[in-house]
Amino acid sequence: MKNDYSFISAEHLNAMGCNVPDDYVPSDNEGILCAKIAQLIAGRKDINVCLDNAIVAIKSAYIAGIAESPRQAMVWLHNYLWGPDLLPTDEEIQAGAQAFSDEHHKY
Repeated sequence: MKNDYSFISAEHLNAMGCNVPDDYVPSDNEGILCAKIAQLIAGRKDINVCLDNAIVAIKSAYIAGIAESPRQAMVWLHNYLWGPDLLPTDEEIQAGAQAFSDEHHKY
């Protein structure tokens, strides 16, 4: 009986750093593990895109702040944070940047 993980090819696994023969077909348990690994890798790529977008926006704001004006820097930051629950609340603004950072870096 052929398992549902036949879509996981040896080429795919080898691209992820595995070393399997070309005719490799995963067992059910291996297939489940491979599928989970593929999900984690896809999630990591999504996180990398988000992090890259954040860094580009922050660097663009920094450049705009120096090359143009502090107001233009704020435009870059505001546009990046525009979305549900991304802009700070009035209370967070009143507390100040350091308090906001301290609150969100409690481990």
